[in-house]
Amino acid sequence: PSSKTIREGMASEPAQASTSTSSDDGVVLEENAFQSIWLHALKFPLSGVNGVLVGTRVRSADGALKSTVVSRVAPMIHTNTSLPGQIEIALALLGERLKELNRLNKGTGQDAGGPSAGDLEIVGYYQCNERREDVDLGPVAQRIADGVGTLALVLDADALGALLDGTGPEASPFVVFNKVSGAKGTWVKAAPGRGLRIPCLGKSEAWAERLRQGIGEDFGGVHDFEEHMEDVRIDFLQ
Repeated sequence: PSSKTIREGMASEPAQASTSTSSDDGVVLEENAFQSIWLHALKFPLSGVNGVLVGTRVRSADGALKSTVVSRVAPMIHTNTSLPGQIEIALALLGERLKELNRLNKGTGQDAGGPSAGDLEIVGYYQCNERREDVDLGPVAQRIADGVGTLALVLDADALGALLDGTGPEASPFVVFNKVSGAKGTWVKAAPGRGLRIPCLGKSEAWAERLRQGIGEDFGGVHDFEEHMEDVRIDFLQ
């Protein structure tokens, strides 16, 4: 699908300006979003999965972007992650849902992410590839991510396994990609340890234990858009 087609289906996401984005440490992945991504991948271990990152952009008084806080995710696909039709429908429904949440937050005097944060919005893309050793953002994934934002995370299943069993360092189990030019820009891999901060990784075994509990409790109630299509009562915004 073209990035224009995908973007037109996103009711809450403003069009991307033709500006460059570089890798920085101003992206924070909160524990809820972190665990939801991994539970989505673990729930469907024989296939690739994808989804979008949802959060707020924190700005200074002069409007300059200070950081992006990813507080939630919307899992999308677990059978064929390159299906354009399903992805466009999912993004359109999610856009409407975020508009409603932001309206309700403002109506009750509650900001979605703090006094200096903006509305909840789609801020990036994530994917776990079908093959464990594959941590690349392929051409199809890049086209999808082009229509979503300037940040993409690819899950490293081996790194997560090392974190869970205690055999690896508490480093980010994601490969971070940033779009560096234009509306259909080039996606480049960030240097290891750059581009993303995950505060819960510094909390010893607490996050890992909660993740293990989520696996044993119907994967923490994490559902994706495909499951929502089978039963519309299921909420795919985590």
